[in-house]
Amino acid sequence: MANQLTDTVGLDVPLEKLWRFFSTAQNLAPLTPPDQKLRVGKGGDTPIAPGLEIEISVAPMLGIRAGWLTRIVEVHGPEQGLEQAWFKDIQEAGPFAQWDHVHAFRALPGGGTAVMDRVEYRLPAGKLGQAVAGFWVRRQVEGLFTYRRAALHKMFGEAQLPEEWAGGWTLPRHSAPPAS
Repeated sequence: MANQLTDTVGLDVPLEKLWRFFSTAQNLAPLTPPDQKLRVGKGGDTPIAPGLEIEISVAPMLGIRAGWLTRIVEVHGPEQGLEQAWFKDIQEAGPFAQWDHVHAFRALPGGGTAVMDRVEYRLPAGKLGQAVAGFWVRRQVEGLFTYRRAALHKMFGEAQLPEEWAGGWTLPRHSAPPAS
């Protein structure tokens, strides 16, 4: 069974500017708690596109470094004329049995941009992995998004998020463009 976590935030910055910021993985660094010791490697300075692979590593526990290979599988940028933009990355190799992460952006009615992160993940070793580490991992992921929200507010300013968007929103259905 997969775990799901959704986090939304309203920011006082135009969608296009925020999209440019999120379009390269190297910008993850200021959004990641320092105790995670994030390193962004190959692919981190390349603008996102379907098929892009990005190497990162973190050391969330006792300084033990875990490598992570993520692949961008879907990109719908604001230049496509949609009311919202989003991209999806998945873990190809790393500490999770599954990690699917959607980053979505939507212009706010009063100006600014709503940002939604939706993560669906499964731990290795099935029910045993969930029983042993599920609570700790959920707290880590929630802590990451709490830190990210505060960092984004500091960088871009806070904007009022409509109440109906607070729990996230549904993305339009599109077929993913073919991976390169």
